[in-house]
Amino acid sequence: MKRKIAKIFAAVLVMALCLGIGAYASTNSEIIQALLNKDLTITYRGQEQTMADAAGNQVFPISYEGSTYLPVRAISDMLDLIIEWDEEENAVHINVSDEPDIFLLVITYDGRIVVDITTGVGEMIPLRVRLEPAGTELNEEIIWTSSDVNVFTVTADNTEGSSATVNAIRPGTATLTVSSGGVEAECIIRVAR
Repeated sequence: MKRKIAKIFAAVLVMALCLGIGAYASTNSEIIQALLNKDLTITYRGQEQTMADAAGNQVFPISYEGSTYLPVRAISDMLDLIIEWDEEENAVHINVSDEPDIFLLVITYDGRIVVDITTGVGEMIPLRVRLEPAGTELNEEIIWTSSDVNVFTVTADNTEGSSATVNAIRPGTATLTVSSGGVEAECIIRVAR
């Protein structure tokens, strides 16, 4: 009789735990309807990427309410980041390796990332280059170039090359390129009358 009561108690305890876990999940998770976006192309350093999960299966971005969500493991692997799943905390931890590479150069104007600037003839635009991930130290020269010096010129403002000034010469469109260590960023400069 005691065994039967113990089995019933154990079954009730298991059911209560399952219901509790289900209730927790239902309060912190939500079923949504999203688009598995197999047509979206992801490029990294100019090369198209095929994203995969830990088992090597191809995975795709998800589009939901105007935002695109990328698979964290695939992106971390692509960027050579260390990713860990903490089941106890229900958390994903992403860290850089001890010696991070320059993953990305970005051009900034007034603290904002820019990829297209429209300016007028004779105007001078102060720009900076930012290295991603933050805190990455640069051991190679930063080079700023104009694809058409008749439209604008660019001059580095300091010895490190982390800032430069664009001088708009005449109407037209040209590309500003900043490069270092085989990584580059571009910004379209449109000079209006």
